[in-house]
Amino acid sequence: MTDGRRIAAATGLVSAAVALGGILVATLVSSSFTWTAAALSDMGRPGRATYWLFNGALVAAGALGFPFAYALLTAAGNAVQRVGVGLFVVTVAAMAMVGVLHLPRDGHGLAAVTHYVGATLFLWVWGTGEALAGRVRRGLATVWLANVHVLVWTLWAGLVAPEWFAVAEYAGALVFGGWVLFTARRLLDDRQPSAA
Repeated sequence: MTDGRRIAAATGLVSAAVALGGILVATLVSSSFTWTAAALSDMGRPGRATYWLFNGALVAAGALGFPFAYALLTAAGNAVQRVGVGLFVVTVAAMAMVGVLHLPRDGHGLAAVTHYVGATLFLWVWGTGEALAGRVRRGLATVWLANVHVLVWTLWAGLVAPEWFAVAEYAGALVFGGWVLFTARRLLDDRQPSAA
């Protein structure tokens, strides 16, 4: 793997760590946030102590996702995975826009929904591409991560909505961010970029 590809792969590690860590730290710093009665984005409202931390983490993580998309593109083994890279770009761009269009700005909800739906579609498409490329176990694991994401939101909507919204949100972030962390680490360890 060339230095440029390694750097691009490494940005995936940083992107996921910044997003997941920034959100978690914000929940610990915030004096008003509760997992049962708040949305994660409430921490990004103007005037909150976590305004810069929360929104900054999302914008930075989204920006760092773009070079990681290049690492995915160089690792894509077929057209299906290349379509998946496009979905990944939409997903990380929407994550950044959640921070830019913070509550109560117009467009915030659309950005958030685009991020979560995009993450699910990306995992389905990328996983399908993996399976078609002969990496069936890895592909199925990725597809099932997307299924878990859908299941989390379905259970939330059917059992506890509107409470515990932040838990469903962070679970979705863990699914997507966890996949990025795992894949970035594997790409860094892999001498054959096409073996993603």
